[in-house]
Amino acid sequence: MKEAEVGASLGLLFKVAYPIWMYIGAGASYNPVYEEITEYSSNGSVYEVVWMRNSDQTQFGFYPEAGLILKVGNALTLKVSWAACCAMEKWCCSSGWVFSFD
Repeated sequence: MKEAEVGASLGLLFKVAYPIWMYIGAGASYNPVYEEITEYSSNGSVYEVVWMRNSDQTQFGFYPEAGLILKVGNALTLKVSWAACCAMEKWCCSSGWVFSFD
């Protein structure tokens, strides 16, 4: 089984107090699930192996998100965000370093 995720989000950025920023937004995602299917010929030998999309598990999702951004120096930013993941089934937290080139 192979899973993928394609998403996009938009939001608003607010300055809390320099160097801390906060953002809120919303996004949408498409999460297709593919399964490997082996097709056999009439004599029982393998005809071909193909990947098919499982439409029962493939889903579209909407997720709200919010986060904090801490600007460290001119080119380094620490980002922490919270978002509803997996079609609103749970909340996920992510963090990371972002390099910006002005």
